[in-house]
Amino acid sequence: MTCRSLPFRVVTFTLDCPACFELSGDGCIHRQRYGAAEEYIKKKGAPIHLVVVDGCRHEPEPVGWWKGGQMITTPGILNSPDRYDIWMYPTSCRYWGWDMLTAILIHEFGHALLQVEKVRCGDIREEERQANKYGHDNMPLELIPEQYWAYREFCLQSYQSNYTEERLRSALRKHRSFS
Repeated sequence: MTCRSLPFRVVTFTLDCPACFELSGDGCIHRQRYGAAEEYIKKKGAPIHLVVVDGCRHEPEPVGWWKGGQMITTPGILNSPDRYDIWMYPTSCRYWGWDMLTAILIHEFGHALLQVEKVRCGDIREEERQANKYGHDNMPLELIPEQYWAYREFCLQSYQSNYTEERLRSALRKHRSFS
């Protein structure tokens, strides 16, 4: 059986806070919620570690920076436990906005929890759905964006073969309620 690319589904959500797309400045309620979610995950402690990376400081545009974040597993040596790092790229707020970046952080937290609990999924899309659920179910409700599920459905589209960074940027622009 061969896999074929599926067309992008229309996912409805809005990106309606201009301050969400600024790295510096006073910030908005969504940026504050992102900070609170970061603190919550940091307090969880080992074996999950949150690493906030200013990608533009390390490389002009590191590979994958536009994803917003990623979870990296480092296998333990001898008797040391595995380590699960969540790398977040706050500079990508200029494309995603802080509220959607919070959803990405929660999702990556879900990936780490799946690894800690040794949950195995049948395929990559199922793993992504489970990470969405584990992250959501293990965060306080006040730290979860109202549009969390719509954001995550939008991000699932990145697992199509015809998905590109430019297509992401174009799709995100269509969801902004401001220019």
